[in-house]
Amino acid sequence: MFHKNITFMIGPEVSAHFFKAPESELSQQEVYQFNVPTFGPGVVFDVDYSVRQEQFRFFTEALRVNKLKSYVDQMVTEAQDYFSKWGESGEVDLKYELEHLIILTASRCL
Repeated sequence: MFHKNITFMIGPEVSAHFFKAPESELSQQEVYQFNVPTFGPGVVFDVDYSVRQEQFRFFTEALRVNKLKSYVDQMVTEAQDYFSKWGESGEVDLKYELEHLIILTASRCL
């Protein structure tokens, strides 16, 4: 994408590699720097590898497929509440707005 090479890993059979790959093979911190606002500074993608692995242990159960499916209603409610405050027309900073919505849904669900 743009000036970066990207490899997509799709499906549950590769998720273990994503979460357990050594930093020398997969730099999650580099790739997911944009995601720091979701959890805040000093959490998950804003910490070194050893601390991140420790924190992932906490998230492992919450991010299983059956748990993620249970969050859908909460995510929909959060999005509906968020967008209901918008007017019928106007301009927004879409990046800011979506970052804010992601933070709200992550906070509600996790």
